[in-house]
Amino acid sequence: SQLVELKVKNDNNLDEKETKYILAMSLKDVELAELRARMEAAGAACRKADETLRDQQERYNERMMTVQERDRCTLKTFEMKMNEEREANNVRMKLLHTIF
Repeated sequence: SQLVELKVKNDNNLDEKETKYILAMSLKDVELAELRARMEAAGAACRKADETLRDQQERYNERMMTVQERDRCTLKTFEMKMNEEREANNVRMKLLHTIF
């Protein structure tokens, strides 16, 4: 009779420990799921920020190419005008040499 009572007490004690263990593991599973959700949200935010930065970099590169192209055109125009001015000066100098 005492042996049966001890066994029942042991079983109850074991059930209580088992229940506590299962509860603790369930809490860990919930914490792990919450952590995963936070990590996924952080990952999504990082991907969004990366995409935004990539878009900004592309727009910047396009603007720089436009500015560089404009500068090249301005330089070519300047060089053409300088060449025209040089030619005009050469013509004037030849004219002056023929006069004097």
